[in-house]
Amino acid sequence: MTIYPRGSEWRKWDLHVHSPSSYDYKNKSVTNDEIIEILKRNDISVVVFTDHHIIDVERIWNLYQLGLKNNITVLAGIEFLSDSRGEEPIHFIGIFDIKDKERLTYIWEQLKNRTNISKIYGKDHKVEEVYCDLEETTNLIHELGGLITIHAGTKSSSIECITNALPHTMAQKKDIVSLVDIFELGKKEDEKGYIEKVFPNIGHKPMILCSDNHNIKEYNLKTNCWIKADPTFEGLKQIIYEPGDRVKIQEEEPEQKDPYNLIDYVQFIDSKETFTNEKIYLNQNLNVIIGGKSTGKSILLREIARTINPNEVKNRLEEANLKDYKIYEDGKALTDNFTVKWIDEKEDRRNNERDNYRKIIYIPQSYLNRLVEKDEEQSPIDRLIENILKNDENIKHFFESVDSQINENNRYISNEINELIQNLQQLNTKVEEIKNLGDKAGIEKYIKDIENEIKVFHKKGGLTEEEISQFSIIKENIEKLNNEINNFSKQKEDYKELLSTKKFEKTYKFNQITEKYEQLNIYANTLISRIENEFNKYLQEEIKEIDNFIIKKNSELNNLKKQIEPLLEKVKNIEILKNKNELLSKQEEKLKQIKEKEAEKEKLEEKRKESINKLVDYFIKFYEIKSEFTKKIEQNNSLNHDLELEIKVNPKNEKFNEEFINEVFDIRSLPDNLKDFNLNIENIDNLKLKIRDLIINIFNNSIRLKKQYNDNIKEVIQKLIKDWFIINYSVTYDGDKISDMSQGKKSFVLLRLIIELDNSKCPLLIDQPEDDLDNRSIYNEIVKFLKEKKKERQIIIVTHNANLAVATDAECIIVANQNGEKTKNKKFKFEYVQGSLENTFIKDEINEILYKQGIKEHVCDILEGGEQAFEKRKNKYNFK
Repeated sequence: MTIYPRGSEWRKWDLHVHSPSSYDYKNKSVTNDEIIEILKRNDISVVVFTDHHIIDVERIWNLYQLGLKNNITVLAGIEFLSDSRGEEPIHFIGIFDIKDKERLTYIWEQLKNRTNISKIYGKDHKVEEVYCDLEETTNLIHELGGLITIHAGTKSSSIECITNALPHTMAQKKDIVSLVDIFELGKKEDEKGYIEKVFPNIGHKPMILCSDNHNIKEYNLKTNCWIKADPTFEGLKQIIYEPGDRVKIQEEEPEQKDPYNLIDYVQFIDSKETFTNEKIYLNQNLNVIIGGKSTGKSILLREIARTINPNEVKNRLEEANLKDYKIYEDGKALTDNFTVKWIDEKEDRRNNERDNYRKIIYIPQSYLNRLVEKDEEQSPIDRLIENILKNDENIKHFFESVDSQINENNRYISNEINELIQNLQQLNTKVEEIKNLGDKAGIEKYIKDIENEIKVFHKKGGLTEEEISQFSIIKENIEKLNNEINNFSKQKEDYKELLSTKKFEKTYKFNQITEKYEQLNIYANTLISRIENEFNKYLQEEIKEIDNFIIKKNSELNNLKKQIEPLLEKVKNIEILKNKNELLSKQEEKLKQIKEKEAEKEKLEEKRKESINKLVDYFIKFYEIKSEFTKKIEQNNSLNHDLELEIKVNPKNEKFNEEFINEVFDIRSLPDNLKDFNLNIENIDNLKLKIRDLIINIFNNSIRLKKQYNDNIKEVIQKLIKDWFIINYSVTYDGDKISDMSQGKKSFVLLRLIIELDNSKCPLLIDQPEDDLDNRSIYNEIVKFLKEKKKERQIIIVTHNANLAVATDAECIIVANQNGEKTKNKKFKFEYVQGSLENTFIKDEINEILYKQGIKEHVCDILEGGEQAFEKRKNKYNFK
């Protein structure tokens, strides 16, 4: 039994192809080798040969064996005409697994002898005149373990216009629908009508698009049919259980993600033979790690997280006051090293020191439950909500605005050292923003890959070498013009800033006050004013020239865009090219933002060299900035309508007394009015007065300072005039504030916040979320949430809950096992196997537990309620 280590992946399937055994095949001389070769060139992974009223066992078996050699799965099919239920007969197809030649022969003999196709072998009967009873034949196909597809949409001989039919016809056609498993559409455009008009009446059915090819030399699949499953018959059955998620009719592969956000595989590098050294491949969607107690599930997840970004693991554990896993045994490390390989070829190793950690979101076991409100100025929930709000594009600029205003305020009250510290904080913020945008090298490589793909599409589209060269030159000139315009625009802004500043401030004064010297003063000042006016005039003329230059270059740019248009129009596959160009634009925009933020970072680094010498009393400004910020966030936050956010600014009274009053002053001589000093924001005017009096008393030595501060009043003032205010957050969901919610409800809301408001699309790693959630939340809330989010980002979770593996339709299941008396491994103490939910088999002759059965069987054995979860998924679309 072949195991596909990445689990369910998108592949091209064609479930309706004829062979020369069909009576109406156009080229009877074509060989089986030629058929398989052409399908291989078209990247077909699974093909069903569906000849009219026959399964040619010898041919199908030969095609099956050729397919195995070429990584193409061949399934057996047969196409029927039903007895007429309208103006025209209905075409339908039976599809069967090929387990062995004997089974295939048995299926054919049953179909041949128990249906009307036996008449084909009589005298004076034409093949196209043979009709089979729809209900009897479909029941037989199901009895033989097959699946049934039926022509639908606007294709001739089809079921169509169900919702527009008369009542008795409606009932009859619903009877037909109940007999079949899959709708074969005539064209992609038919999808919309079935989704909007048909499925609301009959329930959701999977829709496919096939070639119905009758001449392999003219093979053409108008629009690709993608199925996310192992290329097996069992994989095909998954589209019946998940018809909306497992099959897509579109040109490009569905659910593509940025390669720099996708882990390719992970691997233990272990000389101690504790952990398997086999590569553990990951799916781009949802990966679920399962296993019994102490089988290495959570260790695997945390090793992945720690190797990619150790700071993320450290911070999460500290946030929730969680202990790290025991990774040592008898004083020795369990494993030497660990590696993570990304789709874009980047490789991370656990012991490698580096600065460019890629972003992940790691949720440790019990993390959500441990984030409870505490008696401190800002709780872990506050910090969590703040961090995830910063990832919301709709409100991120408010955070940036607050940071900017606070930084501006700090420039007036900080000395050179404090300015450097503040500047480092800004740099860290900017680095995080750049990291959130993506890995620069990964994006640049991705852009090159996309550009190469675009070049390929240009060549496919019929452009001549001269036109390709012309297109490349024009594109290069457009980029060059854009750079020139941007450069001159920046120069213009520099001139405008220079124009607005005072440049000549020196005034000549002479000691002797005589009429002659007074005239010289006047004359000198007149010359300075004239020079400044001339200089300003020069700057204005330069700005005007730049404006003219930009107008000229924009005109050239527009001409180049007009020149490039006809070349673009000549590309045949314009829709794909358009998509690629849009994708290229998005990635270039990301790269542009990164470069802009890198430029901002460089400016901050320059500002580190500057010194700020003035001390300004702007203590209350911190409170005003944050108060205005809270109003804007409450008005503009992008949380879903069922989540309400409340933000409040509070003083750090406890820390102010501890870190300033008690730290700086001699407590024995402290006046009563300074004991338990209260930064009362309810009366701002009174607070201003108290702070002002405090500063005056410090300068007047009216309050005794501790010895170490007697000669350092500057440090005392710096300790006083800083941000002593904090922003506290609260979320309300279903009428409950997060501080008042049950643990399960609070955990679900926090998990939603973490995932929903993060826009980086980085991998998400969650360890046993069921420990934090109740069963109702898991099935009704988190399953639905994960099914949506896995389309956007790679997810890896550890779980004991069957619904988190089966109801989420996890693409890849990783089964962990620790060697034991009843749970034997092949070689290592800890081993893993991985594959899809549709991977199912039992091999009793094998002793090693991981290899004696399929993934489906492991899920049923390990996860409580596994069999029920599969049954619930199987029956889901039978419920009205």
